[in-house]
Amino acid sequence: SIKKDGTIISGHRRWRSSKELNIKTVPVNIITYKNENEEKEAIISFNNQREKTFSQRMKEAQQLEIIERERAQERKKAGKKSTHQLQVTAGKNGRTGDYVGIKTGIGKRNTYERALKIWKAKDKNPVIAEMVKKIDGGIMSIGRVYGHVQREEQKEKYQNKSKNPKKYAEK
Repeated sequence: SIKKDGTIISGHRRWRSSKELNIKTVPVNIITYKNENEEKEAIISFNNQREKTFSQRMKEAQQLEIIERERAQERKKAGKKSTHQLQVTAGKNGRTGDYVGIKTGIGKRNTYERALKIWKAKDKNPVIAEMVKKIDGGIMSIGRVYGHVQREEQKEKYQNKSKNPKKYAEK
């Protein structure tokens, strides 16, 4: 699949192979997109079959979250209710977390929310950043790292409580 300007959206390996084999013409689908977000989502979708690391999936998830937020704002401005494709997969009240989790192969909302918590925590905590590398390598699971993130949050909360007891005093 290519755009009118010749930009390859999907099929880079086929293009390289045909070039190496000296094949002069190959059939292509010419695709046009309404906007940049639609194109980004298509690229992510075209690459669904590839095996990806946790980090690659989370980078895609970040892009899809942005796209979905923008779509929601557009629907809100237009006074439209959600006609989200997700309703088919996740039920009537599908949410962005479900949609993004399913589209990226991470899992439904609970798993995706845990993955997102890990993804955000890695920037603040070098131990969690190392654990993300282990998820990428298939050595650790999202569930196991999420447990570690929760323990770290509890520890931080306890430390903050002991530093500032008045702020955490029962009312």
